[in-house]
Amino acid sequence: MKKSPGPDAYGSATSEGLEAHQLSSALRELHRRFSDFESETARRMGLRAPDFSAMEHILEADGGMGPAQLSARLGLAPGSTTELVDRLERVGHLERVRDVRDRRRVNLQATPESVAAILAHIVPVVEQLDDLAEEFTDDEQEVISRYLAGAGERVQRFLETGRPQTGR
Repeated sequence: MKKSPGPDAYGSATSEGLEAHQLSSALRELHRRFSDFESETARRMGLRAPDFSAMEHILEADGGMGPAQLSARLGLAPGSTTELVDRLERVGHLERVRDVRDRRRVNLQATPESVAAILAHIVPVVEQLDDLAEEFTDDEQEVISRYLAGAGERVQRFLETGRPQTGR
């Protein structure tokens, strides 16, 4: 059943927060818990939250990324990004590697030890999520997947345009 919120449905606060559809509320709660998980993983690895976030971006970029790209992803000034990269390099989490095609460019890459340490924290949770997914039928998984993919697309569209998607 499709429930369409009224004009102020997301603007009126309750004791539990903003009113919203049950699915979007659950998605926001999951986001909060992932944020807490990332903060705790960073703490256990002896990293600050921005350092761990930088490592996630570098790991997600197949083959690493340049300092300017990392700066843009993190929303940091170039000087702050340089300090962050220096700190992560000093403690052995990443290394600067010259680009083979353009020796002027530097790629930031996670060290194998850092990848192993991060995966040691993340893989058990991913496995638990995979186990949870197996509790649903194929049809249920398809619906859940469609909702999550659609939510991601709408957030991305908002990021690209600065406006929510119109129409239903």
